[in-house]
Amino acid sequence: MGKAVCIFSQKGGAGKTTTVVNLAAALALLRKRTLLVDMNPHESATSMVSVLSHRYHASLRDVIARRVPVENVIIPSCLHHLKVLPSPADASLEDRMRLSRLELPWFMRNALARVKDDFDYILIDTPPSDWSYISHAAAASDHLLVILRADLLSFRSFAKNLDIIKAIKVRFNPHLKLAGIALTMYDPEEEGSALALSNAQRDLSKRLFRTLIFKDREIAASALAGKPIVVSEYDSNGARRFRLLADELIERIG
Repeated sequence: MGKAVCIFSQKGGAGKTTTVVNLAAALALLRKRTLLVDMNPHESATSMVSVLSHRYHASLRDVIARRVPVENVIIPSCLHHLKVLPSPADASLEDRMRLSRLELPWFMRNALARVKDDFDYILIDTPPSDWSYISHAAAASDHLLVILRADLLSFRSFAKNLDIIKAIKVRFNPHLKLAGIALTMYDPEEEGSALALSNAQRDLSKRLFRTLIFKDREIAASALAGKPIVVSEYDSNGARRFRLLADELIERIG
């Protein structure tokens, strides 16, 4: 049975979606059957990996509305071992209110249970502040991967993230395990970034992934071009770091 991982970041601008997409692609390149669930209405993850990003006929919106079973919504990606559950990009306010009323923790957990045996890993991208999506994603997951931008402001507010994680576990999913915390957008030439890394290594201990994701023009360019860098620039430093992060994720959660 596949392991479901909710990818969470309280703030935007941390490179969360880019990290999710490249992690999913890196796992697929390791021949791991991977499903990328795009629960972010911005549709960025779907667009970056899907060969059908503007031509699919159903999305997570239809699963939430119970019009289509989840297995009929999954589409191909740019990689053989990677499939996509498309974003509810056209979700209305009414759709979001419907999701907030759906039974927690069961709805999304039961939906993904229909396909869990078909995959080794299920990575769920979430929006930074829409708690209806985040709650359902966390309730459906076995593990939580937190993305933390390597700057002092993000690090100083990180205690709130830990409080939120505790609340999610207590309320929706007592079996949710913290896979780890990944530092992104690291710039060794910025004093605040270096201090954030030093503080994180001191305070977060074993919860912190060893692999750092650097602030990188090639990563940014690949994201703007709508491609995972592990596919478009396989031998680049940025792609190598995402592959190392995927190796470490496998090491941590099995």
